[in-house]
Amino acid sequence: AGGTIIHGTTDPPVSYDPAGAYDLPSWNVIYNTYSFLLQIPPGGNQPEPDAAESCDFTDPRTFECTLKPDLKFSDGSDLTAEDVVFSFERNLEIADPQGASSLYTNMRSIEAPDERTVVFELKQADSTWPFRLTTGGAGIVPSDTYSPTKIQPSGEVVTSGRYIVERYQPGQQTVLVPNPEYTGEDPAEATVIVQQFDTSSALKLAVEQREVDIAYRSLAPTEIEDLRTADGVEVVQGNGTEIRYIVFNLEQQP
Repeated sequence: AGGTIIHGTTDPPVSYDPAGAYDLPSWNVIYNTYSFLLQIPPGGNQPEPDAAESCDFTDPRTFECTLKPDLKFSDGSDLTAEDVVFSFERNLEIADPQGASSLYTNMRSIEAPDERTVVFELKQADSTWPFRLTTGGAGIVPSDTYSPTKIQPSGEVVTSGRYIVERYQPGQQTVLVPNPEYTGEDPAEATVIVQQFDTSSALKLAVEQREVDIAYRSLAPTEIEDLRTADGVEVVQGNGTEIRYIVFNLEQQP
């Protein structure tokens, strides 16, 4: 509580605007700084309410959510259903080539009948829609601050999750501090510094010299093996969330 956690990584983020990112380093920060209608909790595999109090299908092509009361953005402004509508319409309008708007193209329309109700009308029945709302592109942004047609600079994002981006230095570091306006469960207590490294060898050295608390993405297999025997270092192994393919271009000769 009140301490600082330093996370070392070689992964540069693309954008901290949900409409401008579809990459893991960006989403790692977005998941911890924005609110979502639904989220998948650590260790879980089913969507659960986050900013929403409840969400459910009212028919196969209509998905309705009721927001929790008294939600706030980090600048103190109210988070309402209109902001949710704005967030999804904006994402599809911008359709940033580095963003995740393709995940939400089954949305025919989105409406806010009142300040706490959001209604999605889908083009086709889609049982995966609740899962799509847990992805990084579905973060809720303030309609009175963000442009409807342009990506928000990463150092100027306004969020509503556990953390806020206090400072962003491209290629160097991102500093996250607890959001005093956060009203959800398990509020943040520590400051987190995401420190960028140019090479995996530099990140490995930082681990050995105790300059970082966590090293995630990416160390070489040989470096990980070396760290298994390093004093005071714990190598934690778990299931990954990536799929890697080897593909062949049959239209090109070897």
